[in-house]
Amino acid sequence: MKRSRVLILVLCIAVSSVALVCAGGCGGGNKEEALVIGITVGKASVYGQNSERSAVLAAEEINNAGGVDIGGKKHLIKLEIVDTRDEEPGVPTSDVLLTVEKLLLEKKVDAVTGGPSMSECSMALLDLYAKYKVPNIVASGTWSPAWSKKVGEDVQKYKYSFRLSGHVGYWAADAGAILEQINEQYGFDKLYVSCSDAAHTVAAAKAIKESKKGEYTDLFRLAEKHGKPHLTSAIWAKALAHEDPLATELLDRAVTALSAGIASAINLFDPDAVVIGGGLGIRFGDTLVPKIVDGMGEHLFDSDNPPPVKVAALGDEGGVIGASLLLEQTI
Repeated sequence: MKRSRVLILVLCIAVSSVALVCAGGCGGGNKEEALVIGITVGKASVYGQNSERSAVLAAEEINNAGGVDIGGKKHLIKLEIVDTRDEEPGVPTSDVLLTVEKLLLEKKVDAVTGGPSMSECSMALLDLYAKYKVPNIVASGTWSPAWSKKVGEDVQKYKYSFRLSGHVGYWAADAGAILEQINEQYGFDKLYVSCSDAAHTVAAAKAIKESKKGEYTDLFRLAEKHGKPHLTSAIWAKALAHEDPLATELLDRAVTALSAGIASAINLFDPDAVVIGGGLGIRFGDTLVPKIVDGMGEHLFDSDNPPPVKVAALGDEGGVIGASLLLEQTI
């Protein structure tokens, strides 16, 4: 019943979202008898099948307890379950969008939860949910950090969308810490890593796999010790201070990649200057910029006259200051 308990929590959160939206009285023919919750799952996979069964069990338990109270009125839960088919080979994202849009328009759902599991489908659906103003919670799959990034770039537009499934950055940190613990307790000496072909899973698997070659990295252990859900610039700084070999190697690779990438951008756009920002860029900029500039030379068309490369002077407050100035201009 553990999984159904999780779905009960998800459905209750979805109902709470509906309550907030309907606080002033729901229009559009919403029913007092039942709250209609859309369940979006890929039925071809065991993952989707289990999610569907759990949702059914959760709704039954909520309804057997009398439903949910919104504004002093009891509402039962009615599920509208659709097969998104997102985990089936050859099914395009556009088909998934059409399936969910049909659910929204024909079933008049009050909220949606479940999948899709595929990150590209969930990210595309963000705009659909924003268009129809339907509260939705991703509760399975969608492990790409890009989902959070898209929502964070326009929180007001995507205010109806939430995610409970976390992302691969959290999972990788947890997996690294767990593997460290197993190694310390049981002394295992082999690790086999398999993953899907999604970019974020490939990157996470590579980091975990490489962290287990020879010496063990402090990165994941430090993240756990300091209560960080992912590898922040502060964690990288601590690992480098400990002379962590993997952290040093990965940062050297980043310098090599940045040198080539920035040089290519300079060749294309001929900018007057290049500014390095971001958490890692600001924290390590003074150390890394000279290395980046040295590495750019072999890639530049005009290596004798490169533009200056600077570290963002406003540091971590640059985004806040820029937003404030933009607000001042628009008022």
